[in-house]
Amino acid sequence: MKKYLLSFAFILCLSVSVIFAQDKKSAEARATKQTNQLTKKVALNADQNKKVYDINLAIDKQIDAVRLEEKGKKGGHHGKIAQLQKDRESQIVAVLTPEQKTKYDEWKAKKKEKKENKGKK
Repeated sequence: MKKYLLSFAFILCLSVSVIFAQDKKSAEARATKQTNQLTKKVALNADQNKKVYDINLAIDKQIDAVRLEEKGKKGGHHGKIAQLQKDRESQIVAVLTPEQKTKYDEWKAKKKEKKENKGKK
């Protein structure tokens, strides 16, 4: 009985560690997801899609580097990541047409409102 219980506990621990390990997405996967989401929201053309993907990939790689550099340290990296996010947004906005910028601003406002409403519940 003890052997079965220990075996079950061991398998459970392995399963949990595998599940948590899968949560970490690569910079490429995150950049693809972010670009696809923006393409749906503001109708990017092929050239814009490539430029936005390159921007997202570069920023996501920088964010990964900051997280790795600051791993184990308390705080500090949040400001660096926030600055990288601002850089991403300004670079993406530069790629958009005026009509797309309007859609983008509306989408960001809706996301912000939804986030604020979620926090109040």
